[in-house]
Amino acid sequence: MNPVLEFPITDEILTSFALAVGTDLQGYRNHIYRVLNFYCALSGTEQPGEAVQIAAAFHDLGIWTDNTLDYLPPRFAWPRIISTPGNAATSIAK
Repeated sequence: MNPVLEFPITDEILTSFALAVGTDLQGYRNHIYRVLNFYCALSGTEQPGEAVQIAAAFHDLGIWTDNTLDYLPPRFAWPRIISTPGNAATSIAK
């Protein structure tokens, strides 16, 4: 399996949260890319679907958006984040 080097949906979401993630953005992006490549390897797919890319982008964002390592509660805000007009994920999630 060759690693996938581009996940445009994930990158669009991460760009919209770049200020919140700050200097950790590249490291978090690399982490997400590893997760997505493991997903591809385990599922036997060449490219993860939109839902998987969206979930990967948001899965640890609460660490930065809510300033907590207890990142599970911020996940409950996903529906509000995704449905907010003007958010990068809004058009992707539809």
